[in-house]
Amino acid sequence: MSGASRAATRRNRRLSLRSAMYKYNRVLIALNLLSDQDETTLRYAGMLGRLGMPNAVYVAHVAETLDIPDSVREAYPEALRPLDETIEEQLRYCVGAHFGERPANTDVHYLVGEGPTAETLLRWTKLKDIDLVIVGSRRRGRARAPRRSGRPRPRGSSRRPCAAPPA
Repeated sequence: MSGASRAATRRNRRLSLRSAMYKYNRVLIALNLLSDQDETTLRYAGMLGRLGMPNAVYVAHVAETLDIPDSVREAYPEALRPLDETIEEQLRYCVGAHFGERPANTDVHYLVGEGPTAETLLRWTKLKDIDLVIVGSRRRGRARAPRRSGRPRPRGSSRRPCAAPPA
């Protein structure tokens, strides 16, 4: 095979990969709000969102239960809001802090639910006709840090979980 035909083959392969890239119209991002993996997951989803420009992004959190114990409710009746509203506020804060710029035609929706995590996410995937689900990965009970190459993180910066908006 000559050098020119090898170059043409490589060029055709690159073109076929570009044309085969699937357009994700609806993306579901699952966050747990307890680990620094949420930041990595949102940055990755933001990068995919800028490349694929989905029509809708759903940011989701599934809790075991959304019930507030009666003893806590009686002790702090004026300070408590419904738990799903508090979680949605945390999701909005995390997306604003780590998702990055989103295309103008992309709508962001927030989903908060309770029950078994996998089953709830699968149900939402079917109901919302989701094309891509993005979840963080865990290894041995700890959030897995992304592999990075290049410059190290600047001093003074730290990775904190996306737990609550600053007061």
